[in-house]
Amino acid sequence: MTLQGLPHISVDFAICGRRPAIPGTWTSFADALELLADEAQAAVHPIVIAA
Repeated sequence: MTLQGLPHISVDFAICGRRPAIPGTWTSFADALELLADEAQAAVHPIVIAA
C-alpha cells in the first residue's frame, strides 16, 4: 500500500516491521532520512585526520 499523495513511500506489513519504506527495497523511510542527515552533517563538519 502506498501512502496517498506520497508514491515514493509504501507501507507493507511484511517489510520493515510495519514502518513506512521505499517501494521495491527493504529500506525504511526513517533509515533513508537518517543516512541523508548523516551525509549532510559530514558535509558541514568534515572529519580531519592528522598525519
